[in-house]
Amino acid sequence: MYIFYGTDLFLVQKEINKIKEKEKIDDLNIISYDLSVCNIKDIIEDANTYSLFGTTKIIIAENALFLTGKGSIPDDISLLEEYIHNPNKSTILIFTVLEEKLDERKKIVKSLKTNSIIKECKKEDVFSFIKSSLDDYIMDDKTVRLLIDRVGNDFKLISNELEKLKLYKLDEKKITEEDVIKLTSKNISLDIFEFIDDILYKRKEKALETLKELLKRNTEPIAVIVMLAGQIRIMYESKELRSRGYTENDIAKLLEIHPFRVKKALEKGYKYSSSTLLYYLEQLEKLDVDIKRGNINKDFALELFILGV
Repeated sequence: MYIFYGTDLFLVQKEINKIKEKEKIDDLNIISYDLSVCNIKDIIEDANTYSLFGTTKIIIAENALFLTGKGSIPDDISLLEEYIHNPNKSTILIFTVLEEKLDERKKIVKSLKTNSIIKECKKEDVFSFIKSSLDDYIMDDKTVRLLIDRVGNDFKLISNELEKLKLYKLDEKKITEEDVIKLTSKNISLDIFEFIDDILYKRKEKALETLKELLKRNTEPIAVIVMLAGQIRIMYESKELRSRGYTENDIAKLLEIHPFRVKKALEKGYKYSSSTLLYYLEQLEKLDVDIKRGNINKDFALELFILGV
């Protein structure tokens, strides 16, 4: 049994992939459950069932908030407590939760700590992450810094770019500055919250730079509008529900989204009034309608919107 926790989904998934590779388990023998919509009973019943192929299987129980201070203990927790002491040896049971820490005061966490492997999927600095991901490849420090400068500090994006570079230098096993320049493109941060900040705070030059990068990647203008409006709507609705006394978990269930998205929306949305968020949401929806009705050219619509806010 394993528990992986931390705020970066990519790093959590990386730990799961290590187990998949080590145990040589194919996707047919991997089952995922979302604990925000299912219960412990479903997971334990599956964990106690042998694979149809007679091999080891992995069960991933996502959103295990009951292991943290933000989630309540499920009514059927006794089933997990029993399973901990009598696990199915042909099942690898993995609990994941996108939170900074577990609540070690809880009895179930103490029990799991004794009978499972618990790992915090903590972000290391980007430089160290690249160095530890090189395997048997060589990349000097200057080249690593160039890669960071061009790609940014998104771990998933860096990992993808590294794989591309490794394939390119498969025979030589040495990645140079020239390789990085040739195979990677300079990335502009596409943090949706930062993009929203740039628009709402009227940092027009920076917002336009991000927009141009999105369009250069063949992102449809309508898709950008939907992305912006969708996130602003979550910020607005989360803010309103929070003001009425709802918890983050309650809001996540009502909006049918991951609790981590609610947490980020509340963190980023506090700086704006509800009326401001609602105003820009209405403006984006109006822009969407105008494009679809042919009242404005879609290729210039968002640029005009940013310049006019």
